[in-house]
Amino acid sequence: MIVAGTPVAAGATITQTFSNRADFVAATSGGSTLTFNLGASYDAPSYSVGPLTITAPGTNVYGAGNLVSTEIDSNALVFTFSTPITALGLFGGVADENFNYIDGTLSIALNGGATASLTAKGGSAAYLGFISDTAISQVTLSIASFDVNATSAPFATLEQQIDVAGGRDTNGAVPEPATWMMMIVGFGCVGGSLRRTQRLLRIGQPA
Repeated sequence: MIVAGTPVAAGATITQTFSNRADFVAATSGGSTLTFNLGASYDAPSYSVGPLTITAPGTNVYGAGNLVSTEIDSNALVFTFSTPITALGLFGGVADENFNYIDGTLSIALNGGATASLTAKGGSAAYLGFISDTAISQVTLSIASFDVNATSAPFATLEQQIDVAGGRDTNGAVPEPATWMMMIVGFGCVGGSLRRTQRLLRIGQPA
């Protein structure tokens, strides 16, 4: 089940980032994993799984198995969510035409606002997870940099699956000291009111 976020804002702020999937999953709650399954070969204007639709403006989405990329090099991948989310985690990087990862960095933009970077090196994908302060419905992945000595043109590439979650409490934030103080004072007032009520009831009872 995908957990719905709050109403979508034009711009979003990233409050936390993660480079380890286990840490991201532990910090989010009520989320889901969307697994890619593109078959032996995939080449179409879009690819959808659950509430997510992936497009590559100006070209097709291209892939095979659990790998998603673009048909034309250097194009961006756009995620559009029918149910807004507040947390997203993914494996990816910059790959050549044969899906071999090369050193490079993907820029990830939220609703056209805040950005995060995913850098993969050493011939393998890297993980990036992030939590937003507001719900997001669109994420754009584009190539920020890549190894110019690579033998092939660069392609923005994702693999395996993506993790999504929603709800404002997914960042595991601890209340500020002032908030704690207000809560303690509030609890004290409630307790005092109950004690006074019980005392008045006892006083009003016949001996």
